Amino acid sequence: MSVRRIAALGAAVISSVLLLAPAQAQAAGTCPSTYYCVFENADYNGGRCAWSGTIANYVGWVSDTGSSCNDTTTSWMVRGTGGYSCILGYKHADYSLKIWQSALGGTDQTPGVPSYYNDVATSHLWVLC
Repeated sequence: MSVRRIAALGAAVISSVLLLAPAQAQAAGTCPSTYYCVFENADYNGGRCAWSGTIANYVGWVSDTGSSCNDTTTSWMVRGTGGYSCILGYKHADYSLKIWQSALGGTDQTPGVPSYYNDVATSHLWVLC
């Protein structure tokens, strides 16, 4: 292969990487308006599960990357929905053993849950703030 072809191929690869980087950075941490989203990794990365209402059991729910939503929450966002803008997170199904409550205002974000609550959420309840 000639030096010109190698240089052209290298430039094409570098250009592709540079073009993809902003899209990947933008995708991290997105949560639609009126939804509650949980992410499997800190800083709103990894698989995302998004709900517009109360969920009694995450078992059977699958994230946008194909991973389970149950017991995988490491970060979360609240975007408010239908007058209910706070979230109560629970360790067990059917709203048993509350582990967190979102802040008032419907736009709460937690980039990393405390280690003792990491990967244990199984249900959530929308409530009035």
